[in-house]
Amino acid sequence: MALPARPSRRALAAAAAVALAGCAGIDLNVNRRTPGTIADGRFAPGRPPAARFGADPARTCPAGEPMSILADEMVQLGAENHRAPALPDGRLCQIAEALLAWDAAGPPPRPGVVAFAAAASGLPTQVAPPVITDLETEDGKLIADRVGETIGRFAARVQQPRFGVATQRVRHGVTKLVLVLADLPVDLQPVPRRLALGETAVIAGTFLGDVKNPAVYVSDVMGHLSEPPVLPGAAFRAEVTCGPRPGRIQVEIRGEVDGRPAVLESFPIACATDLPASVPVVDPDVWPADPAGQARRLAAVANAERAAVGLPPLAWDEQLAAVAGSVSEALRDEAKAGAARSAVKVGERLLAVGIASTVVLQNPAEGRNVEAVSERFLSSPGHRANLMSPEVNTFGAGVVPVTLADGTPGVIVTELLIKELPPIDVEKVRGQLRAAVAAKRRAARAAPLADDPALDELAEGYATAMAAAHGAPPKAVSDALDAALRHGFRAVNVISGARSDPMDFAEEPSVIGGGTVLGVGVAQGMHPVLGRHGIYVVVLVGQRR
Repeated sequence: MALPARPSRRALAAAAAVALAGCAGIDLNVNRRTPGTIADGRFAPGRPPAARFGADPARTCPAGEPMSILADEMVQLGAENHRAPALPDGRLCQIAEALLAWDAAGPPPRPGVVAFAAAASGLPTQVAPPVITDLETEDGKLIADRVGETIGRFAARVQQPRFGVATQRVRHGVTKLVLVLADLPVDLQPVPRRLALGETAVIAGTFLGDVKNPAVYVSDVMGHLSEPPVLPGAAFRAEVTCGPRPGRIQVEIRGEVDGRPAVLESFPIACATDLPASVPVVDPDVWPADPAGQARRLAAVANAERAAVGLPPLAWDEQLAAVAGSVSEALRDEAKAGAARSAVKVGERLLAVGIASTVVLQNPAEGRNVEAVSERFLSSPGHRANLMSPEVNTFGAGVVPVTLADGTPGVIVTELLIKELPPIDVEKVRGQLRAAVAAKRRAARAAPLADDPALDELAEGYATAMAAAHGAPPKAVSDALDAALRHGFRAVNVISGARSDPMDFAEEPSVIGGGTVLGVGVAQGMHPVLGRHGIYVVVLVGQRR
């Protein structure tokens, strides 16, 4: 079979011109650079933010060298390798232009800054860590040669490679270069970045290349997650509505790449709130260097997000954090062994340390650092729904250093969120339960009960025995209670068990039965369903001999 003919130089130039059409010729000031600004510790883009996510012909790349050379070379490289060529994208060029404000000799911009710049440009996906460097040349051809190799390597491993470049003369013979790369396999129809209360927007588009089977996930202001069915093919359509409460809506578009599920786009939509115009250069709450401190910081991030919409904070738990750490270690060990990742049985690990819960949520992720992973948790509708769940009240996280697939250092993070009963004031609950029993008897027109110290002692002892046994106490304890009741009382109604709300025991029919005296016992301890803080209650309604 004959090899495909190499495209002519003229054909390549024509293709490159088409690639640049969205990046040149629209803005008369296309080559005028407007870098971002850094003032008072905050970064802001130099140009006005985009009003919508998605392609925008008004967002352009600079004409001339090195962009025209790079566009030509990337089309040629794509044709030679029979792959989609890396094309310039005006939004990526705008990100690069904004990041010209960065000192090439200093630390790179943190993930939150890059994500902010991408959203401000209208780009609905994550971008690779930008390249910011000073080159000892002002020659556009030499700059293109230096940049082209990096773009080519990136293009070889993604579906739809796109790039943006911005340059700025530093001094004679020195040029600052910013290169931003992204994989953009989704042709997204423009979506507003901000909605008014009650306003609805359509999320629609088409996958490019070999990507297929889309699904659009939406997490509303309160974190409630919509999970639509996976659609066959490449086209998708969903709706997002700004409800009655202001805040942030998170959208995620997933698909299949080479038969594997992947997150292709993830972006926020502001609901009846002002979009931020700048972002801190350094995280205002600096991430600690030690894994334990980083895990605690993840809890603070989650609680800040919950507080913004009026949800109660999550309580930090050291035992839960230890289990989360063991899960991260198991994932790291699997990666080291080259084994396929399995579903780590979190429930079994929790029970092994005496933690039981009716609700267990898990956020696992791998990343270059904990800040980047935290940004991912907040921008993923599924992870964010877990963090915002009103069903959970306890939090633990484990951070484990790891070597990533590319050989660079990174972390594996696991967040665990569970529902647990809180510790109670036993004496206070005992008094509340007495009052609830009295109210129930008054409503039923039953005679009031007198407090009986002997019954109280028996009830308290049995409740404590149930808590110690994590349920039913030994038979000898039950027999001793029966004997004591037969010895001192003509008849006794025994109401006992463990529930999440101890006041439920006051609703039992037996509390309004015959009897003249009352004994109440309350204890707290491990329960196989209610967890470490299960509430054990014994109510005795008796009549003395």
